Amino acid sequence: MVTKFVYPKLPAKFNLVIFRIGGYGLANSLFVYSKAIILSHKLRAELLPPAWLNFSAGPYIRGENDKRHYFGIFKFKLKWEFRKLIKLFIYRKNTKYVGGISEYFEGLKFNSDLVKSHLTNSLSEFSKSNLPALNENVIGIHIRLGDYPSSRRTNLDWYMLIISRILSTQFFENYQIRVFSDGSNNELAELLKFDNLTIVRNNSAFNDIWALSQCKLIIGSDSTFSAWGSYLGQVPIIFPKRHFGSVLDNPDFEIVLSDNYDELIPFLTRIIQKN
Repeated sequence: MVTKFVYPKLPAKFNLVIFRIGGYGLANSLFVYSKAIILSHKLRAELLPPAWLNFSAGPYIRGENDKRHYFGIFKFKLKWEFRKLIKLFIYRKNTKYVGGISEYFEGLKFNSDLVKSHLTNSLSEFSKSNLPALNENVIGIHIRLGDYPSSRRTNLDWYMLIISRILSTQFFENYQIRVFSDGSNNELAELLKFDNLTIVRNNSAFNDIWALSQCKLIIGSDSTFSAWGSYLGQVPIIFPKRHFGSVLDNPDFEIVLSDNYDELIPFLTRIIQKN
């Protein structure tokens, strides 16, 4: 049976093809979409647009700024959605459904350029015009707080220690630091002791991931959100801990540091030699 279409069925409590209810966040949804991109390219089949539009109660209950609707980030027209419904119905035997996130980045490696190209082409014109520019000499930090319980969070002291040690090296001493977080300004206030640090509040989750992908180094959270910034730009990344596997094509440029601070300088040396 010839495959004519590939459809990324994004994870959700209810995926209604045009929109989702109780859907996963952007980072986890990108795994499904990216697998579908790679498969459609391999099979030379048409990639059908996923149901990005999402309605979840969690962000409202937790009082998060990002309600995770993802409306307006990607191209969307009702007539396209109805055409998708018709194709899925008529060609259901010629359509491959893609789902699941358990492999994380394992099946995506060495395809970041392909994934990035498809992602940017699927953005709305508004999103494209507002993508953050290339960050010269910038270290990006992602701190996940909002929906994480205390057991999953990393103490702010860890980030401050890592920042201090990185800035104390000659190569990075003049770098700027950009912090991307769902935490409040009060929760992040201690970080502002660094003169060259700015807390960034972008318009969308995708913009934050894109901005991270433009940095020269990422200090992440135990979060696939951090990892997506690293993957899309193949940016070296430091994790405090990690519940998923390797992210980059070259694993020498990623490290799970925890409290093994003696490994930091050798890791930074590898990055410097790369540049």
